[in-house]
Amino acid sequence: MTEERNSKRISLFPLLPEDVSEVLERLSGRAVNQYEIIGLIENNQVMTEGLLKMLNKAMFGETKLNSLTDLVDMLGLPRMRYAVLAYGLNRFCTDTYLTHAHTTGLSAKITWEHAIAVAYIALELAKKIKYPRLEEVLLAGLIHDIGRQIIMLNRPEEYGELLGSIYGEVVDIIAQERTKLGLSHEHVGVMLVGHWHLPESISDVIEYHHNAETTSDNQILVHLVSLANQIAVSEGTSFEQGEKVNKDSNVSLYFLGLNGEDIDGAILSFHQNIGKFKSVFQ
Repeated sequence: MTEERNSKRISLFPLLPEDVSEVLERLSGRAVNQYEIIGLIENNQVMTEGLLKMLNKAMFGETKLNSLTDLVDMLGLPRMRYAVLAYGLNRFCTDTYLTHAHTTGLSAKITWEHAIAVAYIALELAKKIKYPRLEEVLLAGLIHDIGRQIIMLNRPEEYGELLGSIYGEVVDIIAQERTKLGLSHEHVGVMLVGHWHLPESISDVIEYHHNAETTSDNQILVHLVSLANQIAVSEGTSFEQGEKVNKDSNVSLYFLGLNGEDIDGAILSFHQNIGKFKSVFQ
């Protein structure tokens, strides 16, 4: 059976919190203005504090944004969508492993912590190449493996068994998923695009982060997350183990104009700061 046929067995999709969905819906409106968005979010103290904390700590490592006005002035309304989605995704993923501890809790927790690691490394690499939209990189790193979370919701026992069987092993996770489940987390993740109305750049990251060389759109962002994912897996953050990034022949490393010293620097920074970074998302 093809992935398309097997994907029909996927019927449960994560829902964003209602307050997050409301903000995203307003941001999609043609006549929206920044004062309306600021007012809507400010009426929700939890969201206001969560957004500012997440972006200040994750993107800057310090407090640079003191208010929602500062945030909207810096990003503009189109880019606010990435920030709000990242905030909503954090709430969903955290709730998943807290409320489903009896089934997918541990697997969901490991998957989410891996995504946080990828987001951190991707941001470090993005700063190296002066990528202009760090909030986009943050969301891309956090959401790249959302397909795993969706499979856990729909086929928890089968996927849990698969993940347990590859723990600590150097394997091709996509090949393993296709062989044992008939579909991959990349394929399933793309199915969320319509449900959450995700930007095209984020869709490309979800679909191509294991084979960045095959995408023709949003290449820089896809290669950033692909390289960050390879580094994170090689540092032991996921179920499967990965080989160290080949500093002489890695496609994404070459595409981004980075070198071995940049990889070493990102790994050192990761081990020094990931604990503090991770605390933002718990």
